[in-house]
Amino acid sequence: MAENIYLQKLNEIKGRLEAKKAEAAEFEKVFKAKGEEFSSAETGKKVTDFAKTRNKNNKAWLILTGVGAAFALASVIIALYWQKSPDVHNFFEGFTYNGEPAFLLGVGAVLIVIGVIFLVVKLKKKSSLNVEAQRDDEHFAKEQESYERARKDYEEAQKQVQALEQELRAAEKEYLEHDPEERARREREEQRRKEESLAELQRIEEINRRAEEDDKKRRRDRVEADKMFEHPQAYVLDGKYESEYDVFVASAELGSPEAQERVINYMLGIMYKSGYKPDVKAGEELALRYAEEGNTALYELLGRTFLYGEGSVPKDEEKGLRYLEKAAAKGRQTAMLMAGVCHYNGVGTEPDVSKARAFFAKAAKQGNEQAIRVVAAIDNGEKLRF
Repeated sequence: MAENIYLQKLNEIKGRLEAKKAEAAEFEKVFKAKGEEFSSAETGKKVTDFAKTRNKNNKAWLILTGVGAAFALASVIIALYWQKSPDVHNFFEGFTYNGEPAFLLGVGAVLIVIGVIFLVVKLKKKSSLNVEAQRDDEHFAKEQESYERARKDYEEAQKQVQALEQELRAAEKEYLEHDPEERARREREEQRRKEESLAELQRIEEINRRAEEDDKKRRRDRVEADKMFEHPQAYVLDGKYESEYDVFVASAELGSPEAQERVINYMLGIMYKSGYKPDVKAGEELALRYAEEGNTALYELLGRTFLYGEGSVPKDEEKGLRYLEKAAAKGRQTAMLMAGVCHYNGVGTEPDVSKARAFFAKAAKQGNEQAIRVVAAIDNGEKLRF
């Protein structure tokens, strides 16, 4: 019976803890939402403050009125100067003589008027920004207060959760002290979990060790593959291989993308190799294997080859477009452009400007200047020729 009392106490604390965690989760949601609102209010306040600073620093009105005043002063000086002329008898005649003072005064007056208009606009803008700034300040203060209140509620809920967790641990300890069977069962369960965790850790370490060894082997193979591709004759002279083609094949299998492309070119009849007869089917299958292993340039090679019927490959525009689309999906820019042209002109498919634009847009997002111009032209409704 005593054991049931301790168990009931333990379950009661667990129930309160779960309820408090749920409450804390709700407080956390409110806290995050208020944080976003507070951040938005702060941003709005900064924007308004920046606008006020720009308006304050706007001296266009002062420059215009200053230049206008300078023109007016110049007109007065010139009018005084013309008084020295025998044809001019007073200041007003000097002012209208030769038309220069009057013209300068007119320009100055226009500039002063424009400057005054700019000043009025600035003052109105200042008044409007002041009202807006006051509103933003009040909104910011309100959101800050709300944010701080939500933060305190969340922190208080977290403290209560931590207190209940401590209470739960004490209740569990008390319960286990009065129930040796449950304590033994938990100890066995804990030991089992430790053993499973240790076994999982050992498994992960073994996987990482093998992956590291595989990576080292790939790097060694790649170094050797590059040497073979660059100096095939040396390997033939050493008697390791019968022909350069065999060296390229071995280099390709070791992971050299250059060797892989060279071998596929031979197999498809795009490049000629003495003593080797092209095999299009085997070349296509091998190219697909290399492409799926990571050499995505071979998707593009197959696409171009079938699209135009190069080498010993029969022309198949539909298949060529499919391979180009695969290459484009792997991020190949040239394939994106070629697929876009095919869809635009209806090569291997029906003409579809929207699909063509989608392929050009992918290349444009990668910064391709040609694609950017093409997308702009399509959006402008221009007819293109490729």
